Amino acid sequence: MYKKVVHKLLHCLIAAVCSFNYVLAADLPDNIKQALEKYNFPDSSISIYVEHTDDKSALLDWRSDQQVNPASTMKVLTTYAGLDLLGSDYTWNTDFYIDSPIVGGTIQDEFYIKGHGDPLLINETLEQAVLAIREQGIHTLAGDLVIDNSYFDLEQSTLALYDDFSMSPYNALPDAANINFGTVEFNILTGKYSSRPDVRMNPPLPGYKLFSRLRMRGGNCRSRYRSPKIELVPYQGTVTISFAGQYAKRCGNSNIYKVITTADKLLYGAFKKLWQQHGGEFSGGYKYGVVPESAKLIYTLVSEPLINQISIMNKKSNNVMTRQLFLTLGAEKISSPGTLDKSRQVINSWLNKKGFDTKDSFFDNGSGLSRKSKLSTKLLSDVLTDAANHLQAKEFMESLAIAGVDGTMRNRFRNHPAQGQIFIKTGTLNGVRAIAGYVNSQSGKQYTVATIQQHPGIGNGRGKAIQNAILDWAYQQ
Repeated sequence: MYKKVVHKLLHCLIAAVCSFNYVLAADLPDNIKQALEKYNFPDSSISIYVEHTDDKSALLDWRSDQQVNPASTMKVLTTYAGLDLLGSDYTWNTDFYIDSPIVGGTIQDEFYIKGHGDPLLINETLEQAVLAIREQGIHTLAGDLVIDNSYFDLEQSTLALYDDFSMSPYNALPDAANINFGTVEFNILTGKYSSRPDVRMNPPLPGYKLFSRLRMRGGNCRSRYRSPKIELVPYQGTVTISFAGQYAKRCGNSNIYKVITTADKLLYGAFKKLWQQHGGEFSGGYKYGVVPESAKLIYTLVSEPLINQISIMNKKSNNVMTRQLFLTLGAEKISSPGTLDKSRQVINSWLNKKGFDTKDSFFDNGSGLSRKSKLSTKLLSDVLTDAANHLQAKEFMESLAIAGVDGTMRNRFRNHPAQGQIFIKTGTLNGVRAIAGYVNSQSGKQYTVATIQQHPGIGNGRGKAIQNAILDWAYQQ
């Protein structure tokens, strides 16, 4: 730290222009100190780096070289790497093949779908493919659906869930043939005169059946009465998805998304439902496999461009989408199949070529949903500053949550002069609160802000209050 200050002073003397807003490591701004003291957090619990995006001068440097868990602020690094290495107009293909002739509108043998990791493959986009294939005169699929997910190669040991809440959407796992973010949609419908809500599964899944003992109740729509208890009960080759508990009528109709099964069942269920919905017949089953060289490509579904997808990854903090992008980096920049190791190599090499220090950093799965990830706030800020000088700087900045406007920052800095001037990726894990992004200050300057705090008692809004103090301080500079 002492060397950094000396270097800055020498630079000032040579340039004959000095800015003494730089905060020494022995000091923190008063409002930040007060916020930490209010909640009895030690100064050592937090790491902060605030940097001017134009001249890269540090405004505040507090333990910025510490290797800490970035939580979901890791997504800043992954999404910017995707933008810089793949390009803003990069798209993913989902390919559809046949390996036998079409006879009277029927394909007797297997029908193939090969995924390339599209993070935003959902029912609505898959429906485009179904309609296009039906327009080719294909009516009946008599064979099995073969799902080729070989574009990614993931060992099961690398796919450990973050916690024990295996059905939570944030725990969805990546797959080259993923659809609907790896989740199943459950529709809870409250009839006007019904004493029990109607629960439906979308799409229907092979080998699964739905059973509901959910009861309607009066009163307010509190969290305990809008989140039914869900259990998976396997029995003789079938899994029963059981809904139980009470559901407040005032909650109205709602949709719940859960991780229930694997990508092959999800894609099969979605494709079969759409195929039949549009008048086609499909009597086969499903399995994983590889598209044979003899197969004929009959349709390619092209995804939304990357620049449109990173906004969802950052504003909504979508873990599985970001993990799909992370694996794509390895597949595209080294070779397919994509693996975590290849992607980590790509990220390290990319950062090193930019002159950034990645020693002791570990990017794990690229989403931040990990206890193994670690990097410094200095590295986060360096990446953000680099992005601020990129051709797509404006688009990247606006992919972050905007204070008082949208995403995970929509309820912060409302009716404050800084509303709409702070662009942030938030990060939350048990014991970790982090932010990384940009502040357009009241003086017209733009700063990157990266802060990570680790402490057991940081929940219940305490970490958020400290972050707000830092952001408010940066805005006033």
